[in-house]
Amino acid sequence: MYFTQKTKGSDSILQALTAQLNNTITLRAQVQRAQMRLRSDDTSAADLLQSLSNELSTIGKLINLRLTDCGRIQTAGTVAELPATSEDETFPALLREFCNYDRNTSDRKLIADQSNDFETAILLDRILTFTNRSLWFLDVYSNAMSIKCQLSRLPKWNSVAAGKQIAKEVS
Repeated sequence: MYFTQKTKGSDSILQALTAQLNNTITLRAQVQRAQMRLRSDDTSAADLLQSLSNELSTIGKLINLRLTDCGRIQTAGTVAELPATSEDETFPALLREFCNYDRNTSDRKLIADQSNDFETAILLDRILTFTNRSLWFLDVYSNAMSIKCQLSRLPKWNSVAAGKQIAKEVS
């Protein structure tokens, strides 16, 4: 493992990773809330949300590991206040939140790149891969739900996604 020396640059990495962890925990809470609000006889949307929640849990654990490697004591993180949404807006609201998460992750990857913290940059790059894939699935499912399409005909989330790939590359 690469250990970051205690410098001003490492402080910005610790701040970026802590913010990423908090955003990940908040996004997972939003996905879980969407699962509870989902009213559909078709289990495909619920399966997608459960998969996203599982992936975000794995990502949170990996961020915590990286924080520990950088000298930060493991933390539980915090959940920001969740915005109010109506049941009809579940998937569009998640799309917005995943877009914000993606943008913030990109900004943090830039910090890692500028600090020459390659392990953090790799981790954030894999999170971006997961986020982009999540956005595609959420968009497809959102559009299908809006036109009342049969969700069971849509592509299924493959849980190989980010979590397993990140775990391989971080270790």
